[in-house]
Amino acid sequence: MNKKVIYSILGIILLSLISCEKDNQGIQGETVGSIFSIDLVSNPTTGYSWKWTNKQEITIVDSIDHCFIPFYPYRKGSPGIETWKFIGKEKGTESLEFIYNRWWVPDSIIDQKKVTITVK
Repeated sequence: MNKKVIYSILGIILLSLISCEKDNQGIQGETVGSIFSIDLVSNPTTGYSWKWTNKQEITIVDSIDHCFIPFYPYRKGSPGIETWKFIGKEKGTESLEFIYNRWWVPDSIIDQKKVTITVK
């Protein structure tokens, strides 16, 4: 097997593991002032990206950064990880809700994630 095939297989395995990792699970034990991240598999070259849909309802955390890191930076159109960084603002438990869609097409949702956060 050549390196490209091996890297492709590893990428698919990583993609499947990461996409299940935070789905409807929680992040426990963050403290006020601590920074943590949520990683979501994405491919913005398809027009799809993650949107935090209930930001206005959330009081215990705030987003401080959002970026995309491709699995294969040297390949155009490579899927990768959208990383959302948050900071704990106050104690409590709330659920962050994300949708994966094309922002200009309202009915284009193809995935949803819900992550429960507990800040102590």
